[in-house]
Amino acid sequence: MIVNRDKVLKILRTVYPFNRAEPEQLSILADKTEVVFFKSGEMIYLEGAGAKFLYILFEGEVEVLKEEHQALQKKNHLYAGDLLGEDILTRKQLRQTGARALVDTLLIRISTPVLSRFIQGNPNLRVDFQFIADYYELLIKRSPRLDFKSEAVYYLGQPHRLYLAVKTSLMLLLALLLGAGVYFLQSGGIITAGTAYGLAGGVALLYGLWFWWNFLEWSNDLYIFTDRRVINQEQGVFLYEGREETPMDMIISLSSRASFLGRQYGFGDLFIKTFTGSLRLKNVPRVDQTRAYLDYLIEKNRTSKRREAKQDFANYLDKREGLAQENDFAEHEEAHPEMVGHIHSTSLIQRLLGLKRVQGETVIYRTHWIFLVCKTIFPFLILSGLLLLLIYMNSTGSRLLESQFVFWLLILLITAIGIWWFYQYLDWRNDQYIITPDQLIDVYRKPLGTEDRRAAPLENIQSIRYQRIGIPGLLFNFGTVFVKVGSEDFTFNNVYHPLEVQQTLFAYLERADLIEKRATLAEQQRQMLDWMDTYQQFNRDHAEDDRQADKYDKSE
Repeated sequence: MIVNRDKVLKILRTVYPFNRAEPEQLSILADKTEVVFFKSGEMIYLEGAGAKFLYILFEGEVEVLKEEHQALQKKNHLYAGDLLGEDILTRKQLRQTGARALVDTLLIRISTPVLSRFIQGNPNLRVDFQFIADYYELLIKRSPRLDFKSEAVYYLGQPHRLYLAVKTSLMLLLALLLGAGVYFLQSGGIITAGTAYGLAGGVALLYGLWFWWNFLEWSNDLYIFTDRRVINQEQGVFLYEGREETPMDMIISLSSRASFLGRQYGFGDLFIKTFTGSLRLKNVPRVDQTRAYLDYLIEKNRTSKRREAKQDFANYLDKREGLAQENDFAEHEEAHPEMVGHIHSTSLIQRLLGLKRVQGETVIYRTHWIFLVCKTIFPFLILSGLLLLLIYMNSTGSRLLESQFVFWLLILLITAIGIWWFYQYLDWRNDQYIITPDQLIDVYRKPLGTEDRRAAPLENIQSIRYQRIGIPGLLFNFGTVFVKVGSEDFTFNNVYHPLEVQQTLFAYLERADLIEKRATLAEQQRQMLDWMDTYQQFNRDHAEDDRQADKYDKSE
């Protein structure tokens, strides 16, 4: 493929932060860049090497790799229009990662001197490039527990450091006051020096534990922007864990709010509004810049969808066959196997206890096994006691068993308790959370009783979040998944591995949205082709009439 200057300039105008530069500066930059080609599987640069170039993907796919525990770990997956090699923007300018082409790839390459002159010519972009460098370094250092696979991660952030300082300063002030009190007690001879040192050490230890606790909570709070969703992750040490996701397609507006202190230090709350509610990201550093960047990502997502629609229509025009739609579906699903690939896998615990069952494209979840134990523990203990009593009486030759009344009473009690146990088991088993390719179903069914079934189409999902609360939830890995469907809330209560359930829901939502949009697009394409055929036939018919009219004129 021949890449001329105009094509390079066109893509520069769409890539952040180059799209914020002056047009004449972009034109100069386009003259100074190079276009390089890498074959599939070829390394673009290696970890540990000097960073000499910043890259922009013109065409192809690239994975970003980092060596951890003597193995290469995938850190990101990038597509056309994405930045690559942000190490050039850091202080050390050393490659913290490696990059490998996944397919034949074309890259726009910008050298360090060219980039430096460009930034000097656009000093207002200096903060934008620093913004990119900061979130890149955080992404490399942190590894959020999300199965992104081929999902591009464009931003990773956490609450402003000043938020942590303010949160811990009050306890620090209290610790200093207690330390001062201990000092005055010791200087007044009320307590001995050894006691004073012990009390001071205790106060310092308590504050250290308090600071460590809050630091871990602060460091576990993350904001993640990908090419498909916005994620807000929160985790308190031994207390709770939560994650909320909002698809990019569902976002309708962004706004921010900052306190007086936030305005002075550039942080605030970012509000992401959807059709039915909003997602709040608290104490976001550089909140105005983050909002502008997220706005850019939303528009980039929409532009990508429009480009795909145009390409699909071009392919449809080329084929002009009824099977074109099915081929398009197959191509797209093969391009994104991660959407549903992990859904069909089940762990040993899930298989043994029936916590998750896959039937074709339908996934069925049940509440955690610990709730089965809670429901059946009392009948189980009573039943076990009665059986042990019966065995003991039989082994000791108790005369009570000779009584038909006592014998049949024990049998009746054992049978009744067994039925009670089985009823509780069925009550647990009949509560199901079902995900189908087009529906979300919540089933509550009492044995020999009523059934309450709620269903909602997947395409109406606005947001998905989950929570694991308390030490039992974190220890046994269960929690509740909250799904916002229109103005209604669906909850998957106390399910095993709620993160997996959330990811399954998101994968099904993506596929349902894809199928619906592509079906609508295919129908629109068919209508347009019918109109074009009708128009062409109309022109041919009128052209024939015109020729006949000309023939009559000449004959006269």
